[in-house]
Amino acid sequence: MRQWEYLRLDLNDTPRRSDGIDMLNRAGSEGWELVSVTGNGLAFLKREIVRATKIVHRKAADALTG
Repeated sequence: MRQWEYLRLDLNDTPRRSDGIDMLNRAGSEGWELVSVTGNGLAFLKREIVRATKIVHRKAADALTG
């Protein structure tokens, strides 16, 4: 089962010479996906939690299929 972690960004809290798009682009480069933006400037993002066991199982499967 896929699991997600969530992030809330306040787009009103941007530095003077920046804007909300820069903040969202940085989050996107870290694997966050924008889910929703509220009327008061809150952005909600999510990304999948990748567990180490999935990686181990993929490597084992790759070794078997060679």
